[in-house]
Order: sequence, then structure tokens, then C-alpha cells
Amino acid sequence: MMRRATAADLPAIMAIERLKLFHVFIGQSGAEEHARWQDEDDSDELVWEVDGAVRGFAVLQKLTSPATVLLKRIAVDAPGEGLGTPFVHAVMAHVFAMPHVHRLELDTSAENPRARHVYEKLGFVHEGRVRDVYRVDDRFVSSDLFSILRPEWEARA
Repeated sequence: MMRRATAADLPAIMAIERLKLFHVFIGQSGAEEHARWQDEDDSDELVWEVDGAVRGFAVLQKLTSPATVLLKRIAVDAPGEGLGTPFVHAVMAHVFAMPHVHRLELDTSAENPRARHVYEKLGFVHEGRVRDVYRVDDRFVSSDLFSILRPEWEARA
């Protein structure tokens, strides 16, 4: 089940975000930033619960833009166990339930083939690569931009 995150979810969200290698793939934020995402009109934080436990979270931004929503961050607590695809699909359904949204976009680490596979399987289109955009530890990491448009979502739904 997907729902809006609350302050009580912050420990679980931050634990997921700090799993090994996620600092390369999704980044990390402090409790203050997560709380701000939960409170701002232009952003939202969602959690994915399975059997009453938070198993994933997503951060949406640009919610007040006229047409585009940004999936800023998404992660599950156990990559490779089959939660990612249904969670991303649920986030897509949530976003496209907003009548003003025409485009859902995201970027992902070029070093995360698992995420790329999920996004492409769900209909996202790879729009290009931004080279060496993030500094992680002592090196730079490139980012791949993906999007899906409302007509593409509706054709798959």
C-alpha cells in the first residue's frame, strides 16, 4: 500500500536511503530535508508499506508545475526482491491521477542498471545522459534522464 509519509516514517525512510551503495544511486538527506518535502506544496514524500512495514519511499517534486512532475528519489529496502517494479508503477499511477500532469521525469545513476531496467520495462523513455554530474566519494558519476508522458502511460494502463 502506498501512502503519504509522516514524521513517524522518517527513521525507516532514512534507513532505506542509507543502505549500501544507495549513496551512489539516490543520495542521502537529513531529517530536516525529508520533513520539508513532506510539508511543502511543491513536493511530497510517499511510503510503500508491505505487511505494515515501510519497504520503500519516493520523493516527488515540481507538483505545482503546470505539466511536469519530477520523481526526485525512490528506493526500496531490499533491491532485487521484486518490490521495485510494483512500487514504481504505484508511484506512476499516483502521479498520473493528478489531472494537470503530462510528464513524469526522473534521473538515475548511470551506474544503476537495475533501475534503468525497471524504468524502461514500465515505459519510461531514455532521453539522454548528463556526464559527470554528481560527485560521489572521490569520483564523478553520470546521470541518465528518463520520462514518460501521459499518452504513453494511458496506452499502457
